[in-house]
Amino acid sequence: MSSAIKYQRTKDLTVESFIGKSAWIVVKLSGTLDRLSVKNKLTYSAQELVTYANKHCTTVTIVGSNPSGKSPDNSAFHPETKSRQFVDEWFEEGGYDIEYINLIDHKTENNKQLKKSDIEVELTNIRRKLTNKRNFIACGKIAAMGLNMAGANYFEMPHPSGLCRFWNDKEAGEAKVTEMKEWLNK
Repeated sequence: MSSAIKYQRTKDLTVESFIGKSAWIVVKLSGTLDRLSVKNKLTYSAQELVTYANKHCTTVTIVGSNPSGKSPDNSAFHPETKSRQFVDEWFEEGGYDIEYINLIDHKTENNKQLKKSDIEVELTNIRRKLTNKRNFIACGKIAAMGLNMAGANYFEMPHPSGLCRFWNDKEAGEAKVTEMKEWLNK
């Protein structure tokens, strides 16, 4: 929503800077603004820009195992969670249309890690969720296991949290994000 606030203050949004943000921001903007002025001084409705963004952005599906115990609801990667903030940093330069899903849509007792048997029970639902989606990024080994069981092609990233020691090495983290983006752009 910071982009909407910035736009309302500066009134200088260009198509290039707008498309540089992921399409979910476009949708957020469409609820706030009726029409947007762009570089060539024409005006476009937010819906027209959503359509444009969808044609020029790489669609990515971020897959987690299940909602965080700290999430205020059962949504996948709720914006208030650290995991969501972490993932958003991977795509901060824009050019990606990002969708967030979880293998399982409910929290586990005491935020326990899912087991293979939990995923097997939900496999039909998981496959249904993956229909008509592409460019799967598995966030952690459990999400990767579920995508593998569902027969999906995916790229595995280390779990996006401060508890994952992999992310303590900034250079390794940046290299992994670069590798992921190369996989997405293949």
